[in-house]
This record gives sequence, C-alpha cells and structure tokens, in this order.
Amino acid sequence: MKRITALFAVLLVITTTSFAKSPAITLKSDFVSRYMLRGLDVSMNPDHPVSVQPQATVLFGNLAFGSDLLLVGFSNYDIWQQKCNETDGTIEIDRKIGTFPIAIGWTYLGFHNQPGLPNSNETYGKVIVPIRFSPTLTCVKDTGVRHWWHAEGNISQAISLAKHPITSDITLTNGEYWGSHSWGIVQGRITSPFTYRKFTVDPAVVYQYGLSDLFKDTFWGRIGISYTF
Repeated sequence: MKRITALFAVLLVITTTSFAKSPAITLKSDFVSRYMLRGLDVSMNPDHPVSVQPQATVLFGNLAFGSDLLLVGFSNYDIWQQKCNETDGTIEIDRKIGTFPIAIGWTYLGFHNQPGLPNSNETYGKVIVPIRFSPTLTCVKDTGVRHWWHAEGNISQAISLAKHPITSDITLTNGEYWGSHSWGIVQGRITSPFTYRKFTVDPAVVYQYGLSDLFKDTFWGRIGISYTF
C-alpha cells in the first residue's frame, strides 16, 4: 500500500508540473447485454445479464519525455439486481519508442456484492506494431491476491462506408485461469461510432469462440454514449 501511495504521489507531482495544456475529460456509459471480462461471463444473474457501465477518463498530454498520462474510473451496475458489483481505477502512461506506441499501467479492482471474491490489482504492458492491421500485444499480471497472468494479441482494420467509419478487430487470448494454463477465446468485434460535436454514440456487436471448457461461445452487444469536455 505504501508503494501504491508513493506512485500516486509521484504521478500527481508530474501531472501538475509537466503538462502544457488542459486535460481532455470524457464521461461515458456503456449499456451491455452481458458483462464479459476477458471471455468470462461475470454477470450477477446469467438469466438477466444487462448492465450499465459508467466510466470517466482523464487524458493529460505533453508529459515529460514525450508521454501521456491516462486516468480511468470504471464501474459495473447490474440493472436487474440494482447493485454495483465492481469499481476499478486505472493509471496508464503512454509513449512512443521510435515508431512503436507502448503503454504501461496499473489497475485496482474493487468487487462488491460478490461474496468470496477479494479485491485485487493488476499491472499490464502493451505494444502496438505500426503496420497494417495494427497488431497489438497486451500482457497482464495479477499483482494482488491471485497472481494470474493473461496475454492477448489483437489485429484491427478500419474502413469507411458511405463516409462513416467502421472498425473490426479480432482478439486471441491465452493465460492462467483458476490455477490452470489454457487458451482462452477468439473474439471478433465490429464497432461503428457516430459523433456529433462532443457527443459520441458507439454501438458494437461481439462474438467469441471458446478455446477451452472454461469459456463459452457467446454473442453479445454494447452501446456506448460519451461526452468529451
């Protein structure tokens, strides 16, 4: 806890002394047909899985050494149960090494109304290869109570249809889940955001194919509504 507090203090000092312009603040709510976390259905009631996920993002640009600082708050509210079952906070630093965008981050995971599921935290790193399809590798390590790890590879492609952007991506996951190592999922997603002034509506449809007995073949959807200050 002392190391975490010190990290927050250092980032606060950097934030208040090193940025050349005001931060970009985005408020968003995602309405999801079911709450999927890395291929696992973690909805409180699988028969009534609809949730709303309020989020707040603060992006500081022009950090020292050419980096950006991203702060994210996230929660999941189960509409049927009328309960919040998760509240997270993330700190991420983004920069480029040569032409390669990279990111390192830390997330605190707070679970509520879920007996037997302790709070935890994760540390992660991400690198994007600046070529066609933007191949991305993300590695996540649970640095809290479970000590799991998780890796995913992603490719994406954006097109314009009647001057409207559509993005499709494919993700493959592998990791350690509940003490056993296994392949996770292959997931395909299509998004098509609509932006008007500072408002964005971002619908998405997702299909995942489970590669082991832990993961089910699932189809789900999401619609996000956001406002950027």
